[in-house]
Amino acid sequence: MARGIYFLVILFVLLMSGVLAECDSGQIDINSALLEELDKIIWVGPATAQKIIDARPFESVEDLIKVSGIGEKKLNAIIEEDLACVEVEAEKNPEIKKRAEKEELKEIVEENKKESFNPRVENPIILVPKDIKTEKKEFNKEKLAKAGLMIVSLILLCVFAFHIQKKWTQKKLEEL
Repeated sequence: MARGIYFLVILFVLLMSGVLAECDSGQIDINSALLEELDKIIWVGPATAQKIIDARPFESVEDLIKVSGIGEKKLNAIIEEDLACVEVEAEKNPEIKKRAEKEELKEIVEENKKESFNPRVENPIILVPKDIKTEKKEFNKEKLAKAGLMIVSLILLCVFAFHIQKKWTQKKLEEL
């Protein structure tokens, strides 16, 4: 019985470290990286980088197989290079959102400049369309899963501590 509890505690601690894992520094998060950053990954050029951006979000690096132009061999090379990663919470990171919005606005402004260029007008007015959406609170399954795992781990830890206390108390009673 005690060995089973020890095993479960160790198993949950190991599983939690995998759930809470994030991209290491120096790695490129394929869910939030800019085109120039994605271009640094092996077998990814500007065209493939744009395809990756268009196919977002990814749940794992292995999902790159869905991108046109990335087959098994290229995917295996990308995985072996260990430069690409997926940070699940990246989409919710405000810094990443700001950076992506700035890039998107730059592209829109450049497109509008090209379309509305008139050499007779010194300062043309550039209209930037704004996406107006009502914010919906989405149900975050990932956070719920992490919280559930933490709660189960805490319960197991309490059971483990209770079991050790019980053994210690029995040992002390036997000594008396």
